[in-house]
Amino acid sequence: LNAARRMESVEVLQSESAFEIDIDGVPLRGRIDRIDATPQGPLIRDYKTGSPTLKSAEQFDEVQLDTYLLAAPDAAGAVFERLRKGDAVGFVLDDLDLKGRSILRLDREQLDARRDRMRGIVASVAAAVREGRVAVAPRDPEKCTRGQCDGFDLCRVARARWLAKSGRRET
Repeated sequence: LNAARRMESVEVLQSESAFEIDIDGVPLRGRIDRIDATPQGPLIRDYKTGSPTLKSAEQFDEVQLDTYLLAAPDAAGAVFERLRKGDAVGFVLDDLDLKGRSILRLDREQLDARRDRMRGIVASVAAAVREGRVAVAPRDPEKCTRGQCDGFDLCRVARARWLAKSGRRET
């Protein structure tokens, strides 16, 4: 089934939902494409027109979806809805009935651990910014590297540079 048909009977709680949360004195802002109602709690969906490449669900580690868990503390999971492939990639509570090629099934404790780990990452990046180890507005974005910056994986400058060099567009 394609993604639209699979989701047509699902109750949508919110779409294009902007959020701002405070983590260790740092405002974290974003936008969630869609939040659906499930018996286990809200399910976060982020639409992708491309195909995130995964060898297996166990290898799935996604900063974007983990950040969404911070914005929706009662979430039953978070997935990328791959529109071209018609399936989902991500992680959900083990008793949530969701089909997808690469869905990692977790219990509530494991889901909370992902959330706690992400909260720690945000707090450590915020501490690095305060201590001057991470430049919020780098002088030379072309020289930003993972080895030089504790916040590289969360940085929109690095992502924008990659998109520009690759000729791709944000999806």
